[in-house]
Amino acid sequence: MPPTFAILSARLTDPRKMMLIAGLLAAMGVLAGYVEVQQRAVRTLALRAGPPQTVALQDFVAARDIGSASEVAIWAEVALDRALVLTHRGANPPRHAIIAPLFDVSTAGSVRLPPEAPLPGAASTDPSLLSGYLIHVTSERPTGPIEAETFGLAPLGPGAFGDVMRLNGAAADAGAFQLMADGAFTAQGLTLAGDFVSVAPFVQGRDSALMNQDVSLSHRALYLCALVVMLVAVAVSLRAYRQREAVDIGYLPDYDPDDDADIGHHPVFDPLPSQRALQTAGAPPRGPLSERFKSRR
Repeated sequence: MPPTFAILSARLTDPRKMMLIAGLLAAMGVLAGYVEVQQRAVRTLALRAGPPQTVALQDFVAARDIGSASEVAIWAEVALDRALVLTHRGANPPRHAIIAPLFDVSTAGSVRLPPEAPLPGAASTDPSLLSGYLIHVTSERPTGPIEAETFGLAPLGPGAFGDVMRLNGAAADAGAFQLMADGAFTAQGLTLAGDFVSVAPFVQGRDSALMNQDVSLSHRALYLCALVVMLVAVAVSLRAYRQREAVDIGYLPDYDPDDDADIGHHPVFDPLPSQRALQTAGAPPRGPLSERFKSRR
């Protein structure tokens, strides 16, 4: 194993660092769960509060007219004859977007509005300027003509640029389809206004759309990752502890039970000599000092 890889592996498998990573993943899971609960609460409040007031497209102000859960309600002229069908093949499975241009409610279209609707402001007379678009993303590419029922809408009558309809949906970004939509509109000679609005209509109805939105399980995935990392850290810690115990035991002398039979013959266990024997064995020679020195020589 290369030294660099070995050092990196040792650092990444440090139990303390792994426990820290597990803690961070768990904290991210708590944050993701909190965001999901808040989004669910916002949708519930939007259902109880009802839809925002419906305004004409030319009178729409995002800061004022976007309600809870990014909900909008707009009167607009929808040019279904200029609708686009775009395919995002980079997704798995491929996704398809049906996009229809939106124009201001013209003078001819304002007469189609119900009596309780507020009188719309001045509309743009430029037929090439789009004030917004409808977008509906689906997994199946439509084969027939694009009708109002495709978006769950009911036309009130023709206007100057398209059928007048009430749009109720969520203010949504086209995402990966935005560049494709810009290019397709440009090819048709259409230009998006600077303050355009994109609406994803509630095709299945408002109640169904707000109650049955996809719930992300990201917080559960983060909890699972944190649990796996923590278990791995515990396993690495136990393995390191066992290795240290094995090294400590390796320094002890080998023990052979058969040695117990000869333990009585070991010099350590010989009987101690008596005091007389010690004096006799180690007594210096007696006589004059000269003779003692001679004996030592």
